[in-house]
Amino acid sequence: MIADRNRFVQYLLMKRFLFSLIIFPISVFAEGGLPDKPYIYVEGKAEVQKPADVITCHFDLVATAPEQPKAYEEVQSKTNKIFMMLKERKVADNDVIAENLQSRPEFEEETYGHRRGKLVG
Repeated sequence: MIADRNRFVQYLLMKRFLFSLIIFPISVFAEGGLPDKPYIYVEGKAEVQKPADVITCHFDLVATAPEQPKAYEEVQSKTNKIFMMLKERKVADNDVIAENLQSRPEFEEETYGHRRGKLVG
């Protein structure tokens, strides 16, 4: 019985508190009201558009030839074309990074993933 009464009292206090929070801002704005002189109301929004500073591009150049020097020459030719394209687009040489360069032979595969001794490229 006493607990119910305490809850009821807390409920009334909370209700008065919330009511005062709602009424207080309204009363503050009502006192000022609208200005008695002409006024201009301005609202704005702005956005800034900038070109990108950084781009990350990953790609693989693959060449297959029976002899490694021929495949290497083909990859170098493709690489030079890409570097020329980047220079045409005014990308500085020190902004370009080439990494994870690999050269490996490729053998013919049979079923079940077993490799035979025949060199493909």
